[in-house]
Amino acid sequence: MTTSSPPFSDSFLLGLLSLKQIDYFHASTQHQSLRAAATQLGIPQSVLSRQVRALEEAVGLELLLRTRQGITLTDAGRQLQRHAARILDELRQTRLAVERFRDIPMGKVRLGIPATLSGFLLPPLFRLFSSDMHKTKLSIVEGSARHIEQWLRNGEVDVGIIVGPSRDPVIEAQCLYKEDLYLIHRATTAMAVGDEITFIQLADLPLVLPLPPVGSRQVLDQMAKEAGFQLAPMVEVDSPNSQKHLVLEHGLYGVFSRLVCRAELADGILRAIPIRPAPQRAFYIATRKGARLSQASRLLSPVLRRVAASLDHEAD
Repeated sequence: MTTSSPPFSDSFLLGLLSLKQIDYFHASTQHQSLRAAATQLGIPQSVLSRQVRALEEAVGLELLLRTRQGITLTDAGRQLQRHAARILDELRQTRLAVERFRDIPMGKVRLGIPATLSGFLLPPLFRLFSSDMHKTKLSIVEGSARHIEQWLRNGEVDVGIIVGPSRDPVIEAQCLYKEDLYLIHRATTAMAVGDEITFIQLADLPLVLPLPPVGSRQVLDQMAKEAGFQLAPMVEVDSPNSQKHLVLEHGLYGVFSRLVCRAELADGILRAIPIRPAPQRAFYIATRKGARLSQASRLLSPVLRRVAASLDHEAD
């Protein structure tokens, strides 16, 4: 075995040696002791000695001088050590880059959201989604609560936001956001209302309410049942924008979130009257039980919770 110093190259080494051999050799040179290197690597010293000897045989050169005090590098060993350090460092950097790439959610998420939330949920959701999950394609479908539950059952959406916990055993749901509902009316309406109203007084007003039996209408009907009366709205319509239009243009009274009409409230066109006791609805993040969700779909929930926290602040 010769001790001359041939011009090693990274491609030559990687074509001839295993990464394990390169790693073992580098550890030995760092510790200048086969025993210390074996301890750090967690392998028997005899195994390390065989690997280093096999490496020397593979390159046809003596790389280490073994003495009672430890090991020293030959000229060839020093040259190999420089290449080994660079190869292992590049390998570590490659692994880190791959791990960072892996941590960015990829794929497609299909989200179903109620029309009630879309106007003020989508802008902050898009901002957070584009920064945290920019390698994911987001498809958004807007619909009523009953439609979203149906889409979840049929696998047409991966994640849905529904109003209230679902009664469907196929659907799993976790609470996302709660809000009080207010009596909303035109500021210039002829039938004046005070600074607050009792829930039972709603029975005397010309109401526009959502269609039963889901969403906020379910909350209102249950409260009316417990109070011993039945709500009899003048108009029933699913769309929150249609409800708001009927309040603005025809002087009807609606019961919905202040977020739906925040611009009109700020301009003094509409008034929001607290109801006692306050009807409260809750939005839930829902998925189909047993569905195999992608990483991106699973990570959508924390993003939605951050958006919900911002909605809570806006509603105050």
